[in-house]
Amino acid sequence: MEIKTYAELVENWLETYCHTVKKATLTIIKSRLNNYLLPAFGDYKLDKLTPPVIQKQVNQWAKEYNQLGKGYQEYPQLNSLNKRILKYAVSLQVIPFNPARDIIVPRRKEKEGQKLKYLDDDNLKKFLTYLEQLPNTY
Repeated sequence: MEIKTYAELVENWLETYCHTVKKATLTIIKSRLNNYLLPAFGDYKLDKLTPPVIQKQVNQWAKEYNQLGKGYQEYPQLNSLNKRILKYAVSLQVIPFNPARDIIVPRRKEKEGQKLKYLDDDNLKKFLTYLEQLPNTY
């Protein structure tokens, strides 16, 4: 079988990968492939999938999440999955090197979540006093 496009590579990789993971994991991987990797790279011929093309897409995923507040929070995992698939292509000798190997993944901006709740000194002393009054039971 001759593998020319990224979509063909993914199909071939999935046939092998599906035997190594649980069904739930496979469902998650397929979702990431169908929602992110295949729309981004599926039509690319493997010899045209270069580091700059991949870097541009990873930067776009990061921008969508970090600046626009939408997109996939775990975009570093998308890069990791892509790297694993392309490593498989190298092992099949379909491509000479992994173009995703040296991709720089932008830092993920932490979302502002709930403020951390803590006890001030006075309330902490009250709480510890209360605990000391409790009987020692196990």
